[in-house]
Amino acid sequence: MPGPSSTLLAIEGLERANGFPQIGIDPKSKRLYVSWSDYRNGDLDVFVSSSDDGGKKWSAPVRANNDPVRDGVEQFLQWMAVDPADGSINVLFYDRRGDPLGHKQIVVLARSSDNGRSFNNYAWTDTPFDARGVFFGDYTGIAAYGGRVYGAWTEKPIEPEKASETKPKAEGEKDAKPQPRGTVVKVGTADFGG
Repeated sequence: MPGPSSTLLAIEGLERANGFPQIGIDPKSKRLYVSWSDYRNGDLDVFVSSSDDGGKKWSAPVRANNDPVRDGVEQFLQWMAVDPADGSINVLFYDRRGDPLGHKQIVVLARSSDNGRSFNNYAWTDTPFDARGVFFGDYTGIAAYGGRVYGAWTEKPIEPEKASETKPKAEGEKDAKPQPRGTVVKVGTADFGG
């Protein structure tokens, strides 16, 4: 069976990330799917493989992220759900392809409706965020049913703009820029139903 080359991944700016595999099944076809992330192409990509014989033999890995191979961009912290109603494979992951410096990421949904042979990618978030300086968790979440996909992930809050108005300071008070704290949990939905 294919597997991750490392389950603890080195992601710049993050304390840690994982490439733990997830397994799912299409109850109609009984096909098994497994997703994971690894460095086999020189940068961190997300992969999916399938088995039609209960896990004895597995297909060659297919990249779920559709950026160019070996472009130096990281996709990480993936999670997968197989839709039991339509058989689609849905994979959620963080993606840094839009940041030339490789620090900011968005959340992407990769979806396959051809038994994992190919994946279309959809940006689930529009605003890239930089997760450096906070621990934003080890896991994402995803569920799918009837062409409707639900995802959950964490983000570092975007730093608030500096206030345009200044109020008089009390004696001894210092200029303090409000700092975002912690992480926020976001939930998204995508509807592919007809």
